Amino acid sequence: MKNGKIWLVYTVTALFITLLITLVQASDGQGAMSGKELFKLNCAGCHGQNLQGNPPVYPSLQDVSKRLSRSAVHNQIQQGKNLMPPFAHLSEEQREAIIDYLFSGTSKSVKAVTGAEKGEMLVRGNCLSCHRINPDDPRPTEARGMEPAHLSGAAQRFSYARFVNIIDRGPCYMPSFSHLSETDKESIYAYLETLKDEGTQVNRRSGRWGWHGQGRCGSGRCGGCRR
Repeated sequence: MKNGKIWLVYTVTALFITLLITLVQASDGQGAMSGKELFKLNCAGCHGQNLQGNPPVYPSLQDVSKRLSRSAVHNQIQQGKNLMPPFAHLSEEQREAIIDYLFSGTSKSVKAVTGAEKGEMLVRGNCLSCHRINPDDPRPTEARGMEPAHLSGAAQRFSYARFVNIIDRGPCYMPSFSHLSETDKESIYAYLETLKDEGTQVNRRSGRWGWHGQGRCGSGRCGGCRR
């Protein structure tokens, strides 16, 4: 009987330790992000989910290690080049994780980003080739003809539901981003909420943009964003 009780205590203790280790590992996994995930957040909008690019404007990165050194890639990420904007918002650790993924397909994990910080990465990786953040920012590389609205004040102009409708449907010549997860959309909106525009007059019911001085897509000529 005594041996049976000792065995039971050992068994329960072992199970408890195993469960504790599992929970810690799960917690660590939730708080970590790989270079591949960082690439998808920041780079896939132009270079593709599978590094295939969209030549000749956006080159393939599938064989980037044969064409460029690590230091050259690092400099382009940090400073930008030609049509590629700088990604100076990335930390050194995040840049190295992306480069590891590009050169070896794997990378060490870095601290995960969530909320507005993740939203900023998604915006910089997917939106700034056409949109300015502020009206006085340099003209985006891909903005042609009727330039789309700047992003500051977007969360003042649109409710989250209307924002999702715009993201999913892709009004005017804006492509649809319906492939983004709900969490990604929430993160983008959280970031947009940090971009205030004092000239914006809020009118979420009609969806009219109601601010002056932009004179481009924001003038409402096509009405696409009110669909």
